[in-house]
Amino acid sequence: MRAWTIGAVALAAALLALLIDPVAVAAGWRAGFLTAGAPVLGAVLMLMIGRVVGADWRPFGVIAAATPIILLAGLPILPAQFASNVPSHLSVWGSPWFIAGRTIAAIGALAFVGLCLVRGASLTFAAVSLALYAVLVSIVAYDWLLGGSLGHPISSIGMILTAEQIGGACAGLLILGLGDSGLRRDMSYMLIAMGLALSYLIFMDYLIKWYADLPSQVDWYLERDNAMSAMAGAALLLGLFGPIISLTLSNGEAGRRVAALCSLLALALINLWFVSGAWLAALVQALVITWMAAWSLALARRRNLQEAHG
Repeated sequence: MRAWTIGAVALAAALLALLIDPVAVAAGWRAGFLTAGAPVLGAVLMLMIGRVVGADWRPFGVIAAATPIILLAGLPILPAQFASNVPSHLSVWGSPWFIAGRTIAAIGALAFVGLCLVRGASLTFAAVSLALYAVLVSIVAYDWLLGGSLGHPISSIGMILTAEQIGGACAGLLILGLGDSGLRRDMSYMLIAMGLALSYLIFMDYLIKWYADLPSQVDWYLERDNAMSAMAGAALLLGLFGPIISLTLSNGEAGRRVAALCSLLALALINLWFVSGAWLAALVQALVITWMAAWSLALARRRNLQEAHG
């Protein structure tokens, strides 16, 4: 009951911030949705991969069970999109209604896939689902990560979202202590790999566009200069070096949890950088993450109690 209450208070506080600056709230909501949604949706992806390669990654099913909360959190992307400037050539594809429809369809599909995999879906089902994810992830990533900056191209945006989700799922598993020690050890190494991948993909996009002197695309980075660039630097230090240092100093459960916390904090910072959010957006992001995390844990506990009582 306490988790439901904490989540409700956080949600109410986030909504009250609309009275101050609706545009900042829209950016913060997007950043919070991306950050809190990454472990859950990434868990579904890990279930697909595990089923295809024959690995026993079923503990991710505990995290994937929170997809109904992510679906609920995806609904406000409709009003949030009205805060975005849509270029004329994207007036249809970038319509808030169209983006919201794609978002709900994507989360609903992942929720269905996760439920089927937890219940023992076939290898063929997992393989087809994984192939569809690979084909469609760039569309979803563009809507979610760049929905506030429609028209700015990042060719690796699908890989960026995939790295966020896999890294988030690994961090969630380590913090919750799911699975056996061997699985948690392997996922701590995967966490480092995803930190490297995310850092590389974001930096290379910046490097190519900046030194190619593309004014139409460089402006997007100029909007994220000064304090925003410091935020990106902090995310790099936490997400890339935090897990490596933590696991070097302590390869036990404590070190893995610290590594996971560093990764999630870095994820929050980089998503805030993506939406170019200031202090109010950061506050709303924190409130949205608190709401989604609290209700996800409450939902998981309720399901565990129901299963325990048959």
